[in-house]
Amino acid sequence: HPVLKSTLPLRWALGRSMDPFELPCFSIRDLCAEDERVPCTSAVDYSGLGYLDPSNSDEDLPKDSQVDLPLWLARLLHEKNMCQVGLPRHFREKFREELEAGPASINLRDKSAHFFDSGYALARVTMDDDLQKKMLHALAGSRFAQIMNLAFNSEHEDVREETRMFTELEREIFEAGYCTTRAFKDWKGRP
Repeated sequence: HPVLKSTLPLRWALGRSMDPFELPCFSIRDLCAEDERVPCTSAVDYSGLGYLDPSNSDEDLPKDSQVDLPLWLARLLHEKNMCQVGLPRHFREKFREELEAGPASINLRDKSAHFFDSGYALARVTMDDDLQKKMLHALAGSRFAQIMNLAFNSEHEDVREETRMFTELEREIFEAGYCTTRAFKDWKGRP
């Protein structure tokens, strides 16, 4: 259904600031991206939530405990100053440097199937402009060229191996390019 398709990545890529929670509805990809686990440090004591920290034997979760929470929950708690949100390894500075050096050769899907969507949401929560810029550079540069080249030139080929490393956003971009190419060729070949 076209209404359910998210415009978040497109608006993000065009430089428009948009929070996924400001959209009228969510796509499955947006919901999955918000489910990514992120490291958090509790800023308050939490009664009855000790089970969130496997190293904690108490019933309660004390202040300054390290726990992994889904991004949607971490964002809500962070907004209420109840936790500090950290970055998973694949969004930290060392990985950003690797990503900047050669984004087309890195299998981002192994890091997160929703790498760009989750990273965008994390950048908003942590107010990390550098993360947002590096991800945009990674997507808009050689990775995008590789995706479009494959989409435009693979009509009668099996591309499963090549698309295996694509994130969900990249798969949607590939699919859109592939379908557009087929539609153009059909239109061009009409009587």
